[in-house]
Amino acid sequence: MSSYGSVMNHIYKWWYGSELYSKPWRTVKWDSKHEIEESVRILTPSNPDIRHLQILLHGPVGAGKSSFINSLRSVFQKRISVKEKVAPSSSTSCTKTYKGCEIKTSYGVLPITIFDFMGLEEKAQNVHPDDLRNALHGHLPNGYKFHPDRPLPSNDEKYIINPSKGEKMHCVVCVVSTNSISLMTDAFINKMKMYLEEASELGIPRAVLMTMGDLVCPAVKNDVKYIYISKIIKTKMEECSHKLQVPMTCIFPVKNYNEELETNDDVDVLLLLALKQIAHFANDYAEDL
Repeated sequence: MSSYGSVMNHIYKWWYGSELYSKPWRTVKWDSKHEIEESVRILTPSNPDIRHLQILLHGPVGAGKSSFINSLRSVFQKRISVKEKVAPSSSTSCTKTYKGCEIKTSYGVLPITIFDFMGLEEKAQNVHPDDLRNALHGHLPNGYKFHPDRPLPSNDEKYIINPSKGEKMHCVVCVVSTNSISLMTDAFINKMKMYLEEASELGIPRAVLMTMGDLVCPAVKNDVKYIYISKIIKTKMEECSHKLQVPMTCIFPVKNYNEELETNDDVDVLLLLALKQIAHFANDYAEDL
C-alpha cells in the first residue's frame, strides 16, 4: 500500500471506528483478482455429461439479479457492460423471459450459464409460483415467457419432461439487497425461503448474494475493502442467514456496477469470489448426478 493509501486507511478507521471491527472477520486477498479470474475461467464441469453448470438467480424485484450478470460481464470484458436490461425503479421487474446468460471472456465463454428469474413482488403475483418450481426441476425451456396467471403446463410441447443432467439446475442463488432485508415482511421472507427449502430437498446447493452493502455502510461506500470489517454488513448477513436459513458460508456480499464508467479491481474481486464459490457449489452437486 502506498503512503497515501496507508494514511487514508488510518483516517477511515478513525472516522468510521465505531462501525468497524479491529480486523477482517473473513479473509480476502485483494491482490488476487487475476488468480481468481483464471481459476473460474479454467473451471471444468466435474460431470462429463455436463458442458455448462446451470445457476438460477431468484429474489425480489430490484435486488440486483440482472445487474449481477452485467457486473460479471464487466469483470471479464474489462469494461462496463449493460447487456441485460435493468429497471430504473425497483417496483417492476424488467425480466419477462427466462433466459440463460453466458459470460464471455477474451478466451471464450465460461462453462457457466446463469438463468435470471423474474423478480418476485411482495404485494402482487407477477409470476406463477409453479414456474419457479419448474425452473428448479429443469422443466422450463430457455426463452420461456413468464405469465402471472398460469405456469407452463406439463403437456405443453416446450415443457422439458425429463431434463438431462445438463438441463437441471446445479445451484440456486437468492439475491437480496442489504438495505431491504430488515424491511421485508415475514410472508415475503417465507415465500423466498420456500423455494430455497425446496431446492435443499432436491439436493441442489443454495447460496445468497447480498447486494447494495454500500447503501447501508458509509465505510463500504468509501472503500469496498471494508466489507468484511464492517459491523453493519456482518449484522445484515447474520440477519439474512437467520431469516432465510442459509449458512453464513453461503452468503456473499457484493457490489454491482450501477453508476460507474470503469471497472474497479476491488469490486471485481468480490464479484469473482462470489462466482467462484457458487460455481464450486454447483460443480460439487453436478459431480453426483
